[in-house]
Amino acid sequence: MTKRTAKARIENKTGKDIKIATLNHKYSDDYHNQETFGLIKDGDVSGNLTVEYNTGFGTTGRDWWLVTWQYDEESVYYTDPNNFRGAIDYLERQVNSVISDNKDIPDELKPAVELASSALNSESTKGFKQHILRSEDEGKVVRIVLYKDGTVTIKSESGKSHTVYHSKKLDKH
Repeated sequence: MTKRTAKARIENKTGKDIKIATLNHKYSDDYHNQETFGLIKDGDVSGNLTVEYNTGFGTTGRDWWLVTWQYDEESVYYTDPNNFRGAIDYLERQVNSVISDNKDIPDELKPAVELASSALNSESTKGFKQHILRSEDEGKVVRIVLYKDGTVTIKSESGKSHTVYHSKKLDKH
């Protein structure tokens, strides 16, 4: 297993200036990377966020991405993939609970059970888009491009992923 890093940044092609944006990356339960950026003018890019991930034999993790931003104080925008992660997160927590509570596992089966458990994420990935980084992404830039048509593309050396975004009015109380 090899620990690697890459840089990630937001590209604003929404047709409006972004007042503030936050980029979140997590590699399963192992690494959490987050950065908040100030003004990103239309056509510009944010600063870089260093992201950590693993590759190689024995890795079971996945890379998850979430972007939130505001143009003003009226609404917040957020990536919102249709990936049913809320339901999957629930099932993963249930399976992890059963595995961790079962004291009657024979010793010869414990390595396989532990490996299966490590492949399950104990944190929520609801709202996160999966885009897995590979060895060829090390030291390169991952571009998260926000478009005015409500779509988002994550571009890295190893490939592209697509998702959508939505907005929610802020409560003014």
